[in-house]
Amino acid sequence: MNRASPDQGMPLSHRHRRQLLRLLLAFTAFFGATFVVVNFFAERYGLMTIETVLTLLVVLLLPIVQNTYHLRRWCLCYLLSLYAVTIYALASPTTSITVFSWAMVMPITAHLLLGRWWGGLFSAFYLAVAGGLFLWRFGAAVVVSPPGAIANVLAVTAWIYMFSHFYEASRERAEHQLSQQALTDSLTGLANRVQLEQTFQRAVKEGGARCRYRF
Repeated sequence: MNRASPDQGMPLSHRHRRQLLRLLLAFTAFFGATFVVVNFFAERYGLMTIETVLTLLVVLLLPIVQNTYHLRRWCLCYLLSLYAVTIYALASPTTSITVFSWAMVMPITAHLLLGRWWGGLFSAFYLAVAGGLFLWRFGAAVVVSPPGAIANVLAVTAWIYMFSHFYEASRERAEHQLSQQALTDSLTGLANRVQLEQTFQRAVKEGGARCRYRF
């Protein structure tokens, strides 16, 4: 008997986020290992140790996320681990100012993995922490002395955040419309056979999970 796909009966975005998470895990593992070597030769052993742990974690997650039914939990696990490592790098006095460029990609990553609201909250918190660490490390004089350069960085970061948020909002609306068309009868608006089958399959999976936890 073939095992049911973990994406069966789930929203359309579920399969997309699973594939995206696998790609991000592979990407993080590759560049994590690269930064481990770079920080070893730069004698930044604290950062090297943390990046080693992150690299091992994402390697272990790769086979898990392929078949898990709890995709959002593992997305959260990945993001929290990535945020912790990058925040440590931002706070480290041995890293250069260029490490703050990572703050620009975090809104896109969070929105694509978690959706509009959770992704927006996570990335807003991260950007606030990153901004505070920047001021703590370099002082307000860096912000005031070259206002054009700092304004460009702030504008690009804000643009990426707003683009990610509104793109995800548009995608969710389009997905909802497609789901409604695929799962309801066009004449009556009632659930069609596909929706009833998906509801039954989810109930069976949830009932099986409760039985496993009980015994």
